[in-house]
Amino acid sequence: SRAATERKEAAIKYALYNGQPRNAEQIIDFINHQYMTYIMLDGALSPLGKWKQDMRTQFWEVPQDGSEECARLDHLPSAEEFYREYVVRSRPLILPKAAQDGWTTEKWLDEEWMKKTHGHKEIHVKVTPEGEFEGCEQASRWEDFHTEPPLPDYVSSQLQSPDLVVVRPAEVVIKISELLDILKEKPYNASFYLEYSDMRSYLPGMLRDVHVPTFADFLRLEMTNMWIGDGKTLGKLHFDPYDNLLSMVTGSKTVDLFAPHRNEELYEGHIREAVLKFDMKSGLFRRKGLSDSTSMVMSPVDIKNIDSDAFPMFGNTKRLRCTIHPGETLYMPAFWWHEVQSSPDEDTHKNMAVNFWFKPFYDKEFPCAECRLQPNSIYEDLFWKFVHSG
Repeated sequence: SRAATERKEAAIKYALYNGQPRNAEQIIDFINHQYMTYIMLDGALSPLGKWKQDMRTQFWEVPQDGSEECARLDHLPSAEEFYREYVVRSRPLILPKAAQDGWTTEKWLDEEWMKKTHGHKEIHVKVTPEGEFEGCEQASRWEDFHTEPPLPDYVSSQLQSPDLVVVRPAEVVIKISELLDILKEKPYNASFYLEYSDMRSYLPGMLRDVHVPTFADFLRLEMTNMWIGDGKTLGKLHFDPYDNLLSMVTGSKTVDLFAPHRNEELYEGHIREAVLKFDMKSGLFRRKGLSDSTSMVMSPVDIKNIDSDAFPMFGNTKRLRCTIHPGETLYMPAFWWHEVQSSPDEDTHKNMAVNFWFKPFYDKEFPCAECRLQPNSIYEDLFWKFVHSG
């Protein structure tokens, strides 16, 4: 921003006035630090700067020929192969069962064990009427649409689709044992889903049963999440600002992915939020909970029922489909748009997964449809590890 630039310029003037830095090399280093640039004394880019510039030309594109299945490896990659061929190229990938070597998650499928060891744990569970999570619909369907005061101008002026809301699920706090009973007995005409539940906070005992695969240990872990549902959930089209390893324990997930390189086609922007209400006693939902807050990561496009008149640019996108089964792991680079259809295991009638969120290798401002991915400076050490050393 202009204000940030002015602050940096003032810092440079102040430092120069006070005799720091003292020579040309120190001046260049100081300016590079202030502006996150990579210029050498002769005006050329430094090797690190050239590497970061070249990375932006290496993005993988979904094939033009209509082949839309995800790449699969039949071996575990080395850290360098994973880094060069997939992380730097921002390319999704399905990894074999060996990615879960050393995990001890088989016991998770034993309901008696789960109840005995973790059943008392309270968890935050999301609930929707038909298994659809975070979809968009007309704001006029909500009870408080005509009674709520108008949105503040600074909010309404930023809305990408003013007539729509992102429907956030209702939330209930129950014990794991109660969730397992609900998934088994189905006493409600509703879908209960433990989604992106931070294992460190809620299930630390189970966190010991999983670990990040060694080929990805150069990524900086932010969170490890648990997902448990009836296998009939649909997570609508969105992106996450994290690099992601999604590992199946039971059931399967089919993930439709869209590249983050032309976000205008996905209509990235602010969308007003609304939160469902659910009564555990009656089992009834109410659409009463319009919010002043907005979602910044959801697309208004319904890819199962595309409105080409409202979203004509979506027709230019190319879909990549990735299906993972028990033991398999999907690498999803940060900011790839994805919609996730879960399916239950035939025997357990559940869907269970773990995912690891890492600080993004490529970052961007959001919501900002025209903003492009940029190399994240926190990973500059990888230049010396994987590039400059070779």
